[in-house]
Amino acid sequence: MAIALEARGVNKSYRAGSGSCVASTRVLRDVDLTVHAGEAIGMLGDRGAGKSTLLLCLAGLLGVDRGAIRWFGDPTLVAAARHVLYHVTRADLLRAGRA
Repeated sequence: MAIALEARGVNKSYRAGSGSCVASTRVLRDVDLTVHAGEAIGMLGDRGAGKSTLLLCLAGLLGVDRGAIRWFGDPTLVAAARHVLYHVTRADLLRAGRA
């Protein structure tokens, strides 16, 4: 069965502040995921576990710090846009810096 979505070594951190007052937190650490064509998956986790961040990264709406995401073998954002159906809220766009 063909691989529809593949994520390898995905890392994402958030930084806030300026000057000498900066804080950061690693939200995703070396995430690996393989979804074959025709499969359906679900994601469970506590609040703040990184579920929304991972989905935003997989959808191409949020860039990753390190790692690779491929839709049907294609790593481009165009591929993500062709294959992703995602309900975007204003909060998602603000978090992704796109509002």
